[in-house]
Amino acid sequence: MDADERVAVIAHELGHITNKPDPPGWITDEIMIRHQIEADTYATKYVEPKALIRVLNKTASFFNIADPEYKQRIENLENIQAERNRR
Repeated sequence: MDADERVAVIAHELGHITNKPDPPGWITDEIMIRHQIEADTYATKYVEPKALIRVLNKTASFFNIADPEYKQRIENLENIQAERNRR
């Protein structure tokens, strides 16, 4: 990972720390995806969405993951990037 990608991962994890999770017994796939998207969105305060997208693509490729969660997260980040580009 390059420097921006490392910062993206740290910022994403910080997003998990700052957002309070639901009680463990209530965790569903939908809630887990929402928490990941919230952490990604939080991370974009510190890094460009492109860096997070690169991390997600590298992770999916390395672990050979074809998870719809990654697609949802990437779409969210692309929307954030598009909104920034419109400004």
